[in-house]
Amino acid sequence: MDIDWNKQWALHAPNFQNGFAYVKPWGFRLQPGPGFGDLSHPTTRLMLELMPKKINLPVVDIGCGSGVLALAAHFAGAPKVYGIDIDQDAIVHAQDNAKRNQANIFFGKKLPCIPKRCLVLMNMISSEQRVAWEAHKALHSSVEIMIVSGFPTQEQVDVSYGELTQKIELEGWIGMKYKKKEQP
Repeated sequence: MDIDWNKQWALHAPNFQNGFAYVKPWGFRLQPGPGFGDLSHPTTRLMLELMPKKINLPVVDIGCGSGVLALAAHFAGAPKVYGIDIDQDAIVHAQDNAKRNQANIFFGKKLPCIPKRCLVLMNMISSEQRVAWEAHKALHSSVEIMIVSGFPTQEQVDVSYGELTQKIELEGWIGMKYKKKEQP
């Protein structure tokens, strides 16, 4: 069964007009497709709320879906943005969105390199997040800032990506921002 992505996004994506979801305040647009991140889910909105409005670090978006977070990072000034996902259809969708917005972003299944310092974004349910984070051990020491969402409010959050600096809730979900712990 084929999914009519235009119909699905028209029903659920906020700011959907003329076949696109418009992402404010960054001013880019997303075309409908299979990648998660049409702005209808609270976790995506939490991530965007927690992201700095000006980014001066390379960004790694683990589980990039539609590319919405990677695009926001690009338009917030990140010097380099990498989006990775295990779903090839999501990668193609993200690549199309980057091209449509004239954004130079790498999207693929694996990182082409490990930045020395970076901001990491992860918007996925906690069980998938643990697996994804474990799969990217080479990245761990490079993380200066980590922004995550995908934890229902009733779930005991048992992860630590550093020093918790911000925690917000929206519609039954939690988003958190961490910074690298200072070494004694």
